[in-house]
Amino acid sequence: MKIVASFPAFDIIDLEQDVITLTREQTDNFTGLKFCVAKETRIDTLYPEVAPGCAAYYAQQYNECPVEAEARCDKFGHEKYWINNCGAMITSSKQPKGTLILLVPGQKMEMNGVLLEVFQKGKSEHYGLKPVAE
Repeated sequence: MKIVASFPAFDIIDLEQDVITLTREQTDNFTGLKFCVAKETRIDTLYPEVAPGCAAYYAQQYNECPVEAEARCDKFGHEKYWINNCGAMITSSKQPKGTLILLVPGQKMEMNGVLLEVFQKGKSEHYGLKPVAE
């Protein structure tokens, strides 16, 4: 593990792993691991927070059937695995220093037993996850 950047509110780390394996608990938006991507600007590199997720984990979090959730995704043509952009806010209250794990295009992740790869959607600032053919 190496620190890529450090700020007063959080550190950006690179896990230096070939594959990051995530459990359902680790993808929870409130208590799970926090991730970010690098966004190059003319002045500096920004690290907006992102949240990887999958239909099966989302269903389990809300006590629904993960098999039915994935079947609905197939039926309606929705993605089963995704990366959401997260919001940010400025606060005046003291917060503990956080840690964000850097994701880069090509990074491999495993969720729900499926090997996935992080990719950037065109030239936009949006990212996604696609299954890797083994």
